[in-house]
Amino acid sequence: MCFTRRPGVWRVLSKISHETSETSQTENWHVVTPLVSEFWCAVSALVIVAVGVHHASPAVITAGVLSFASHSVPYRVVHNLDYVGIAVVSARVIQRWSVWSDHSVWISGLIAVYVGLVDSLRYRPLGHAIGTRSHVLWHLLAALFLDRLERSS
Repeated sequence: MCFTRRPGVWRVLSKISHETSETSQTENWHVVTPLVSEFWCAVSALVIVAVGVHHASPAVITAGVLSFASHSVPYRVVHNLDYVGIAVVSARVIQRWSVWSDHSVWISGLIAVYVGLVDSLRYRPLGHAIGTRSHVLWHLLAALFLDRLERSS
């Protein structure tokens, strides 16, 4: 892995949790600020929060906030909360299954899933800037998909 791990303000959590595994790291830690370990990925997660606020969707807001927290605080206890956000938003997608007849919804969903898989399986393990960019792109495409999903009636 080529990503660096600079210490940030969150190291106090080392008493209750281990750092996030290197395979989950998406960018160099604490480059922009000591408060946010993966700055660009955290900022891109806020786009998901904005989509949730725009559509008043608690599921989307939850997923975005937990993703933001996961990229901000580099410890497993917080990183694992991101999986809760994924589960919550997945339940929302299933709940809104009837809108999948709208082609823009399922096409944007397929593209987001494809980029997410390529990010996780191909680029992130390489541990360089393309891994960060692919993860930010995945957040933005997920936000687009969730916007289309919530907008469809």
